[in-house]
Amino acid sequence: MYNNDNDILFEDMSAKWKSAAPNKPPKEKYRPKPINGKYDTIYDEIIDKCHPRLFMADYDYDKVGIANEIYTSAKAWKGNEEKEKQLRKRAQDELGITFSTERLFDTLIACLHPGLYVGKLNFDYANRLYNQVLMNADNIDALDEIMDKLKAEGKENDINPPTQTENENEAETDNYNYGLFIFVVILTILMIFGLLMYSLFKQI
Repeated sequence: MYNNDNDILFEDMSAKWKSAAPNKPPKEKYRPKPINGKYDTIYDEIIDKCHPRLFMADYDYDKVGIANEIYTSAKAWKGNEEKEKQLRKRAQDELGITFSTERLFDTLIACLHPGLYVGKLNFDYANRLYNQVLMNADNIDALDEIMDKLKAEGKENDINPPTQTENENEAETDNYNYGLFIFVVILTILMIFGLLMYSLFKQI
């Protein structure tokens, strides 16, 4: 087969096209999303998701019995966080229930955001836990472990997670402000109505 220096071999063209092809963007690192649902307590979520009637439609003898045990135990141990976590774990393993991570995720993200610790000695500690929170956004057990670690080590690293009492106080303040706003609006409407009625009677 005839060839000369001006011929471009197929192999050369193929290599040329490969080198000219744009680089593919790197695949984004998978990050799970928080599981929606904001329950005030573990107890509230167990009571909502473990009621035996929820397992009656597609009746399963074993699951109905397990749900009843978890439900009644939650009622008996209300306020005992350690027992409630044990019941939650049992509901996950034996009933296949998925528990919300949204509230705990939001709390940890707000507390550990690296932007709050730029230039401080505790930056690496906060940054490491922040990354763990992001990578376990849909894992309630992992987020609980991070919160426990933060409670145990946070003071040493000058990081204090907001307590439930603080969150409740914020909620109470919001409710009070909203109630006050509604009261002012209603009072204003009544005053305007009264002035209108007064004007009408005055004209008669």
